[in-house]
Amino acid sequence: MTKNESPQGSTPVGASSWFTAYDDRSMEWKHSLKGENLLSWTMPDGIYRLRSKFRYLCVSKAGKIGWVRVNKTIYSFIENEVEYPIGRIHSQPSWQVTIDAKNSEPRRGFSDSNLLVRVAKGGRVLCRIFMRYDVDQLTAYPPVAPYSKTKNKASANSTRDAIFWIESNLHEFENDVKKLITTPFKFEQNLTGVRAEKFFGRGGTSLQLQLVDIGQGFALHVLK
Repeated sequence: MTKNESPQGSTPVGASSWFTAYDDRSMEWKHSLKGENLLSWTMPDGIYRLRSKFRYLCVSKAGKIGWVRVNKTIYSFIENEVEYPIGRIHSQPSWQVTIDAKNSEPRRGFSDSNLLVRVAKGGRVLCRIFMRYDVDQLTAYPPVAPYSKTKNKASANSTRDAIFWIESNLHEFENDVKKLITTPFKFEQNLTGVRAEKFFGRGGTSLQLQLVDIGQGFALHVLK
């Protein structure tokens, strides 16, 4: 699997030690996703180093989302669902959030979404919020009740109250979710998820991959 990066622009590129070829026609560096040091990226203001064995948000050109496990010599596993502990929604510290990027529930009316945020309290699902994230921005659709097949649903009153709060504090909620999905983390089980080839493509697949500084954190972005 190869990876191409633009050598100029506001988006940082890979460390120079990775480069194996330069194409004058396309003005792109080419190198492999398996290399000597895949943790160091050249930023406009210096070198940024990814944290080994941590998960980083990765967004494909088609808008598919996952969290890739990075190492010095290989990007290995991709996870597409993360369950966070309570306390991550600052104004609702008793809420627990799960972020699902695998389309496990019907998206009727939200076909452009690539994230599903489930909000629960005390083990019972309060509501769902479909979202669209494309590195530049996070857009939330109106919150809806739990999926009809969900067994551990909260009461109708609790769902109504949760939806009302999110609608009234949407900007704050979006910011909390954006911070969650862009903050690097470690799973207790290091190798959870699918092999990276299922996300990036088989060996020999040509990609343009950039590390993007999105203010609250960093994300890997597949451009083509």
